Amino acid sequence: AGTLGNEWIDAQTFAAWEVDYVKYDDCYHEQYTEPTRFPGDMPPILRYPLMGQALNKTGRQMNYMCNFPWQLWNMKGDASMGGAWTPEFCNSWRTCGDPKPGFSSAVGYVDCWEQWADLIPSGPGGFATLDAMEVGNGGMSLSEQQAVFSLYGLIKTPLYIGADVTSLNGSTLAIYTNKDILAWNQDELGQPGRQIRNATDPKGELWGGLLSGGNGAAVLLNRGATAANVAFTWAELGVKESAASVTDAWSGKVTKVACIPRT
Repeated sequence: AGTLGNEWIDAQTFAAWEVDYVKYDDCYHEQYTEPTRFPGDMPPILRYPLMGQALNKTGRQMNYMCNFPWQLWNMKGDASMGGAWTPEFCNSWRTCGDPKPGFSSAVGYVDCWEQWADLIPSGPGGFATLDAMEVGNGGMSLSEQQAVFSLYGLIKTPLYIGADVTSLNGSTLAIYTNKDILAWNQDELGQPGRQIRNATDPKGELWGGLLSGGNGAAVLLNRGATAANVAFTWAELGVKESAASVTDAWSGKVTKVACIPRT
């Protein structure tokens, strides 16, 4: 809220401080409207592009995160509150509410991202973000934390550690530093994975997508409390040719499979 009306001088200050990342929040901006600075409540389409232009004008490359979760504003049908224009001005943007500990909460944010994925597409230059991860904050088993990190990596949300980084160790540190999942997230193709089958599908819930080099990534998700069998096909991931091996991103186990050329 303090930046309203001071965008240009604040951007220059950030550049002078050699800031690399700006998270432009949305809290309490309504307190600085009329009769103080603006005649009425400015919608995001007037506030966020202005700050983005100010940052660009500095000449310093700063990653610009627009922190207004557009689903919370009931923006559907009101383009001024968010929509397809967002990636034109923001390097990343919120799609859901504030993170809370627990598996259901974390996976719920992934579901929320999927709900809006077609309306504000993510890709190189601009990615939807689920905000900080709750991995390491309790309330989740090891496998639940691995599932959450896998999904966050797959959909290519910018990855933010939501736990105390000074105390990360053991399995939690191993999750945050998993090289395979980080490679999914940073893949040069920049194509977010999507939900292919939901939890009601008799074949099980599947998330997946393409990676560079013709490879694919998949998350076989079981939200239930009992064991379940979940399978997938190369075609579901969009992989054009049968792969020669499958790597479990968590165990590191590599399974060789028959490579059958397509005719």
